[in-house]
This record gives sequence, structure tokens and C-alpha cells, in this order.
Amino acid sequence: MADGGERHSSQAPISTVNWTLVGELAAIEAEIERLKTDNHRLFSCNLSLEHDLAVSEEDIKRLRVHLRTIKNESDIQIQGMLEKIAKCEAEISASESITEGLQQASFEAQGLLKSNQQLSGQIQQALQELEIANADIMRLPEKQRELDNMKKAYQGSDVIVWQQK
Repeated sequence: MADGGERHSSQAPISTVNWTLVGELAAIEAEIERLKTDNHRLFSCNLSLEHDLAVSEEDIKRLRVHLRTIKNESDIQIQGMLEKIAKCEAEISASESITEGLQQASFEAQGLLKSNQQLSGQIQQALQELEIANADIMRLPEKQRELDNMKKAYQGSDVIVWQQK
């Protein structure tokens, strides 16, 4: 053949070369499918993490509003009781017959103080949970970077596999 298409005796037969190429293509296609599956899994994981982040941020907002409401209500109740106690103390000074009313107000104040202590404990617990949630949220960008690095590693492995073949 004058156009350079002659086969030299050292070259492999065309059918052998074709089967080798078919095998390599099949291996590459299998690797591509595996990478597609991994990519889909990572994408799903990423969506889930983004959803979890949004839900956590909304939960934190609601907790902050709830904590402010509890604190405001508690402060109002305490202020009201302190005013009531002061009024009762003034009336006791004027009359001994009001002693029983003052004892009742004092009892209520103690109950409210206990309630306030309980609410303060609940607020502290909620703040601790909020700090934990914030710490979890702060770790989300790191997890996202890990996810991105895994994606890059899979993409890089595809290039390496392609170059090796």
C-alpha cells in the first residue's frame, strides 16, 4: 500500500488491537459510571447538608425569639411581684391586719422566684443547646470543603485513570 498503510510484521493484528481498545473503553465506561454514581451520592449528601443547615438556622432563630420572650415575661413577672411586695410592706407598716395578705404575696413571690430559677435553668440549657447547634453550623463549611475535596479527588482519579490507560 503506497499511502503508508502497510502492516509491518512487528505490529499486532488489527483485530487484536480492536479487542484491546474495546476492553479499555469498557473499563473507562465502567469507571465513568462509578464516578457518576459517586458524584450523585455526593450531590445528594450536599443537598441534605444544605437543607440541614437551613433548618438549623431557622431553629436557632426560633430559639432566640423564644428565649427573649421567656426572659421578658419573667422580668415582667418579677418586677410585678417586687412592686407587689413593696406595696404590701408599706401596708403592713400602716396596719397589722394586712399581715396575712403580705404573707400570701411573699409566698407567691417565692414561687415566682423558684419559677424564675427554673426558667433561668431552662434558659441556660437552651443557650447551651444553641451553642452546640452553632458549633454544628460552624462545622458545616468544613464538611462542605471535605465534600468538595472528595469531589475533586474523584475527578482527579478519573483523570489519573484516563492518563494511565
